[in-house]
Amino acid sequence: MSAPSLLDLSLYSDLREPNIVKAQFILSQTKIYTLEFDHNITMSELKIMIQRAAHLRSNNFLLFSNGVEFSNYNNETFVSLFPVEKLVIFTLEIKSDEESNEMELSLQKNDPCNLHKDKFLLYYCFQCGRSICSECFTEGAHQGHKIQDKCFYLLPSKLLVDKLFDNWSKNPYEDYKFLEDQGLAELKANINKLIFGNIMKALTNFQNKIIKIIEQYNCINSQSFDVI
Repeated sequence: MSAPSLLDLSLYSDLREPNIVKAQFILSQTKIYTLEFDHNITMSELKIMIQRAAHLRSNNFLLFSNGVEFSNYNNETFVSLFPVEKLVIFTLEIKSDEESNEMELSLQKNDPCNLHKDKFLLYYCFQCGRSICSECFTEGAHQGHKIQDKCFYLLPSKLLVDKLFDNWSKNPYEDYKFLEDQGLAELKANINKLIFGNIMKALTNFQNKIIKIIEQYNCINSQSFDVI
């Protein structure tokens, strides 16, 4: 009986692991990363994998495939987005406002989760006061707890400040002048409508009642004169 060929072993491997797929991530001509994973992996987990492989910061890169952006996909599984593909090629683009601040993240890189050996402790549970992996809070005992991505705290101070004041006005003086003018206009409208409008209405009713009384008095006076 002859030994199995490499082709036979390859076919046997495909039969044993039908759910294993590949993705290739192109950051530049010299930085191309190929990852293998189960097709049920979520996009957030896949982005964490390439983030660590390429030494990128969390949320500072964009993900494209065939001209379609997949940066905002998180809970969707890989197989739901690519149901038949066994190899998907992605292009990585660093966000322009963060290119000058690239740095490597080292968050307990050699210390995997005790419960999930293939996961790293990239998150922190404030309720339990301990580091956890993505599977701990998506399917484990930390579901519903207050969780924070630890990569967030390694962002440059400028980005943290910008994030904190993201909803604040960029032109407070102009916005204040607009609100001031708008507020005065509303106040004037309310005064004319609610105050002086009601006063004029009351005066008109009072005038009509006085005229009605005078007319009634004149009518009664005329009738009395005729009787006399």
